[in-house]
Formats: sequence, C-alpha cells, structure tokens
Amino acid sequence: ALVTGANKGIGLEIARGLLSTGFAVILAARDGERGRMAAAQLNCPFVQLDLDSKESIEACAAQVSKEHGSLDLLVNNAAIAFKGSDPTPFSQQAQPTIHTNFFGTLNVCNAFLPILNDGGQVINVASVSGLLRIIQSENLKRTFLSSGEPGGLSVEALSA
Repeated sequence: ALVTGANKGIGLEIARGLLSTGFAVILAARDGERGRMAAAQLNCPFVQLDLDSKESIEACAAQVSKEHGSLDLLVNNAAIAFKGSDPTPFSQQAQPTIHTNFFGTLNVCNAFLPILNDGGQVINVASVSGLLRIIQSENLKRTFLSSGEPGGLSVEALSA
C-alpha cells in the first residue's frame, strides 16, 4: 500500500493501521526529513512525493514500480488546507487548494493506476469541505463536475 501525506496526522495513522493488519506499506510525503523519520518510526520504506509537482509524482511512481513492482492499495491522503484563521482572501486560497488537492491527486492516480494490481483499490481521503453539496452555487458545482471533459475545469483555466 502507498499512503500519501503519511508523515503525520491521519496519513501516519492510516499507514500504522495498514501495517497492523499485515499490509506492506510505503510511506509517501513531500517533506523528506519528516517522511524519513515517520517511516523509520513505522519501519517501512519512504518515497518523496509532492502533489504540486508532476515530475515528483512521476518519479515517485517510477521508484515504487522499480523497487516494489506493483501496489494493491493507493491511499490518497495528501492535501493542503488553509487554517480558518488564515487572513489570505478566499479567492487566493482557492487556486492553490484546487491545484494541489484536486489536480495533484488526479495526477497521482494517473501515475499509479498503471502499477495497481488487478483488484487493487484506490481510497481518497477527504474532509467535509471537499463535498460538492456544501457549495451553494449551481454554476460552481457544474464547473467542478466538468473536470476531465473538453473545455472543463483545468489547471490552465485556474491559472488564467
């Protein structure tokens, strides 16, 4: 199992729980130092993975493929979140959050699905703030639902 964002918090506990049930776990995290410390604590391998970098994601998938062959489970836990007290205007929080949490996770899936075993599973960890039902605007909901379709939501559109 590869668990992203596993150097602390929920990701670390997911990795610990999977290990306790007999899974071979690969801990993935953006912060190399904290990732290596967490992996040492759990006695499992560590790979560096930054959701904001397609190159990092592809290098991580290549490393996992080379060193471990394939996966039975991909747990997409890595994400960013602005604190409620953060003074950054919401309009400035939205772009990096969507870029990392949506497109970064999508890129991880695209990179790792080819090495997922038949019958393997992908688990996406999300918070209540990721639910479309909390979005009041029907137009905004349709925009999010259009991702992956021609002319739909894209990194380029968010960066414009």
